[in-house]
Amino acid sequence: MEKTLVSIAWLVGMFLGVGVYGQEGTVGIEGHAGHGMVEKEGGGEVIVKTRDGMRLIPDQLNDVVFTLTDGEGKPMDVGEFEVVHEQPVHVMLLDPNYSDYHHVHPEYLGDGKYGFKFTPESDCGYRMWVDVKPIDGGQRFIQEELASGLDCNVAIDEYVNHEVEVDGYTFKLKFDGPVVEGKEVMAEVDVSRDGGAMRELEPVMGAFAHMMGFYGDYETIAHTHPMGEEPKSIGERGGPMLKFHLQPEEAGYLRLYVQVRIDGEDVYAPFGVWVAPGLESASASG
Repeated sequence: MEKTLVSIAWLVGMFLGVGVYGQEGTVGIEGHAGHGMVEKEGGGEVIVKTRDGMRLIPDQLNDVVFTLTDGEGKPMDVGEFEVVHEQPVHVMLLDPNYSDYHHVHPEYLGDGKYGFKFTPESDCGYRMWVDVKPIDGGQRFIQEELASGLDCNVAIDEYVNHEVEVDGYTFKLKFDGPVVEGKEVMAEVDVSRDGGAMRELEPVMGAFAHMMGFYGDYETIAHTHPMGEEPKSIGERGGPMLKFHLQPEEAGYLRLYVQVRIDGEDVYAPFGVWVAPGLESASASG
């Protein structure tokens, strides 16, 4: 099962072992093992294992520690991963209702261990995607569950919106055409505050914004960043208009999170869109 979701996107596939904290998630050149499945990009396996017995506590700062090992159980040093968007390891976190999204960069603790802190708003647990690119291989997204006090079976809030206000900032989304499975489309996001254009967006991971998309299956993700020139220095500022290239390869619900940095803080703007079936899907279903 191979999908290209956006200009630089990778497939995350079937998940096994929902709600078990401390199990292993594995992806490798065969495309399937443990929790995840990705495209065959070469290189060996990367296995994620969280600490046994840990549970997230909502509305408190939580310490999360996980281990990265290769297929033979050898701890993987941070130097074994390429630096992508200014970081060797990225972690995306999302609750099952799609209401609370985080993008963090763990600290290397030695002996294959990585740690980060975050404050979950939901008490239903989170799914974690560890995003790495081994030097001898391709991009990997490895899924792992972070359990909390409740084992929730909640439906995704599939709202649709093209405007949202977050922390006093207004984000408006528009496309240059219909959003259709398999078709390229440009997305524009305009950022403002109190009716005035926001031109003080700070560099974040080598760009002025990033966009992450999650399909309704709670497994498949899409990632892109703005078109145009990237900031050349940490003091450079961008905005108010951000442009993204999107080519969805799956019909159905898609939640997009636009991440910007303002006054040193990351701000996430959520948008819900429906991707219309492409011609092949429509023919198959008809």
